[in-house]
Amino acid sequence: MRSIAITAALLFSCACTNLYATHLRAGEIQVKRIDCNSLTFDITLTIYVNTIGSSVTVGGDDDILFFGDGQSLLVPPTNVSQMIDSQLGIGKTIFTIQHTYSKAGSYVISYVEPNRNANVLNMQSSASTRFQIESMILVEDGKCNTYPIFLNPPIDQACQRLAFFHNPVGFDADGDSLSYELVTPKRDNTNPVTDYLNPNDRKFYDLAGIAYARGNEMESAPPVFHIDPFSGFLTWDAPGATGEYATAIKVREWKKNSSGVWYEASYVIRDMQINVNDCSNKRPVLIAADDICVIAGESVDITIRASDPDGDSIRVDFVSELFQSSTYQAVVSPTHSIASYRSSPLELRFTMPTSCATVRSAPYTLIVKVTDRKKNASPLSKYHTVRIHVIAPPPELESVVVNPVSRQVSIQWSTLSCIGLESYQIWRRTSSIEYSEPRCSKGMPAFLRYELIAVVSQAQTTFVDRNLEIGSQYCYRIIAVVSGIPGKLSLDTCLIPKPAEAPVITNVSIEDTDAVDGKILLRWTSPFDIDKTQYPPPYRYQVLRQNETLKLPFEPLGAPQSDTTFIDQSINTSKYTFRYFVQLFVPTLSNSPLDSSSQASSIVATSDSKVDQIELRWSAKTPWSNYAEKNPYHLIFRSTQKDGPFELIDSVNVLSNDFFYADRGRLRPLSRDPYFYKIKTRGTYGNPSVKDPLENFSAVIFGQLLDTIPPCAPVARIEAISCNQFSCDGRSYFTSLRWESTNEPCNEDIVGYEILVKSDTTSNYTSHGIVKETSYRHNNLSNLDYCYRIVAIDHVGNRSDSSVVACNSSCLNFKLPNVITPGNDGQNDFFTAYDEENSTVNDCARSVTRVELLVYNRWGQEIFLKQISNQETRIFWPGTTNTGIEVSAGTYFYKAKVDFQTSDPAKKTQEFKGWVHVIR
Repeated sequence: MRSIAITAALLFSCACTNLYATHLRAGEIQVKRIDCNSLTFDITLTIYVNTIGSSVTVGGDDDILFFGDGQSLLVPPTNVSQMIDSQLGIGKTIFTIQHTYSKAGSYVISYVEPNRNANVLNMQSSASTRFQIESMILVEDGKCNTYPIFLNPPIDQACQRLAFFHNPVGFDADGDSLSYELVTPKRDNTNPVTDYLNPNDRKFYDLAGIAYARGNEMESAPPVFHIDPFSGFLTWDAPGATGEYATAIKVREWKKNSSGVWYEASYVIRDMQINVNDCSNKRPVLIAADDICVIAGESVDITIRASDPDGDSIRVDFVSELFQSSTYQAVVSPTHSIASYRSSPLELRFTMPTSCATVRSAPYTLIVKVTDRKKNASPLSKYHTVRIHVIAPPPELESVVVNPVSRQVSIQWSTLSCIGLESYQIWRRTSSIEYSEPRCSKGMPAFLRYELIAVVSQAQTTFVDRNLEIGSQYCYRIIAVVSGIPGKLSLDTCLIPKPAEAPVITNVSIEDTDAVDGKILLRWTSPFDIDKTQYPPPYRYQVLRQNETLKLPFEPLGAPQSDTTFIDQSINTSKYTFRYFVQLFVPTLSNSPLDSSSQASSIVATSDSKVDQIELRWSAKTPWSNYAEKNPYHLIFRSTQKDGPFELIDSVNVLSNDFFYADRGRLRPLSRDPYFYKIKTRGTYGNPSVKDPLENFSAVIFGQLLDTIPPCAPVARIEAISCNQFSCDGRSYFTSLRWESTNEPCNEDIVGYEILVKSDTTSNYTSHGIVKETSYRHNNLSNLDYCYRIVAIDHVGNRSDSSVVACNSSCLNFKLPNVITPGNDGQNDFFTAYDEENSTVNDCARSVTRVELLVYNRWGQEIFLKQISNQETRIFWPGTTNTGIEVSAGTYFYKAKVDFQTSDPAKKTQEFKGWVHVIR
């Protein structure tokens, strides 16, 4: 085909100033899998070289291709296979080798060769800098991937002070997503080139005498150098100093796994060169559509107009995946105006037939480039991208019929002859909505609020809808799914399949929110479509209720009544959701119910606290639609008290925002105080005989801003208490602890304090509970040797840092009398420490755990030794020797080694010495 000649190589033909260097300028590595059943790949090096003044091409003794699996290859010398620009001396070499990997995995393929061409401005010593490029492939078992290719060479021309544009024109045959980013060129497999600068660095504008702050083409802002990550368009607005610049573009290929998660399947790093020239020229003009949308079966027909303001001759080049295969039958006419210079202006036409085989989710990309040719001046180019969307056609509805007996809807549509047709989607909406489908729209827009009720095979052209409510208007649309992509909407059709021959429930509105005395208002219409001759009034109605939350069975509420309003009361509306329906009785005919309404539930609302807003969500299980086109706004009410009064603060268009509202304090800033909300929904049956909007309230729900700021740490202290205040029995010690919070804002919402306690015998603090007060008395202690930390807690559970440790000290005391009178008269019979019976609280022993007592006579002879713990008797010496012989009256001496319960090592063991007089 003639269009095949429209290749990337043709994009470079220009008359430029003599800027040339010595060797490697740009390049890339591309990979192609030979067979999906093997791990063999074609690996192709495409290198752009300077051919003027140099006999070196590509390959040689130091030119290594690494396969990423530990193997490598010395690339043999390879000659230039194609001249890209003979005047500039830019040629292209191509070297292809097959390589087989031993197993699946991720492999980085790279090529390193000396050296780059000389005089590259934005790196150091380019002529002695090695050249490196690389690509990564992910080889997966059981998956065959086609890696992306690029239709535009990575070498281009730019003009000083004029905006420059370039696009690699990436193409992935599998339709995978590509992303683009700028990276630093490399000199080997691990290191970037030395002292690399971005092309828009200030240095190159100072060198050219251009004010950097006005370095763009419009002279209104600093120059930019960036790439669009989605389209791949590289923009340099605008180049400064003339010369050669290097950059690199990393193009990543993204695929979705079976769970719908994106992962990187490959990447290519294209080393690119831009030659900036001093141009005396004006950029040509290019006019074409941006987006073209066609329905499969129609033809793409695009007119492209190109001209040059200087009247110079121009050429137009087209680059697209659509020219890579004859399948697309893409044609540009007139053919003689393609890729050759012609007089300005030019008008060309791009056409392509479409079918369902060309349907895909991503648009096709057609890149058009116009280049002028001016004598004694560098050429200028203009790019334009046309995105072509091919969308599956809509099914044609043949009939929508209601069965008069079963009240079911049967839908039939014509067969869609479409390659790749997979299924049909059946969508339904309660109540009609006006909608004119845009040309580029596909699939069901969410804001229309249709419900997908079924997906049927491509061979099926009928569907029966049995799940219908009384009195509701239903609208149906069908969508064909081709190659996994939903297409255009069918025309809709609306009808009321189940007339109101039973009550039509219209209200389930929560009037009072309470755990005990909640109230729900119910309303319904009379059966206005009923045959009153066959079923003569008056009618009576029985309300039945189900606790939907607990999944309890329906139960009747009261006796049948003639009124069409009922208040269900004394129920827990703050916790449970309730569901209702109404039975119809015709007393003149029977005592049994004739029919019943559809079921409807109370509105369920929830809140979610955020730092700067309170988010509300609600849901409704009702036979009517709460997405009413005429009344799409649900109302938001708020109060600072659970019982109100409530203020209308805002409304939500549920067609576009669904059942969601974020309270950001539109009327007045939100505080940290609690708020209470209720939602009024507004719905419709789409039935002109049922008055709308149908308004119903949700329960009152609580909401509060999320507080992530913890309180400040309290300051704790132990209240000083004299040991003499405690009795001697060792069972009634206590510690009085107090703390204070600072006046900082972080302490405004404290609701409690946790007391953490640790004794000297444990290593960790344990909680002794949470109190609201700022004091705590730790009672029933056998000693006072405890340490405390206090943690403040705010209303949402944020915890402060603990206070500085506050420790108490045990009461330590040990005293012995200096007179005993053994004789079994019960008075001072034994030498013992003071206790509550024989002393005041000033002298009694405290916190004693062990005593070792030694008694000796005036000559220093030991007469008695005893070790005693505080769990044993407190009688230390009965006035006898160790053998039980009574000692005579006189003076004796003692030494007592006493262990105390204390965390102070210096006080844990103490020695007491003294004398005692024995009187008989």
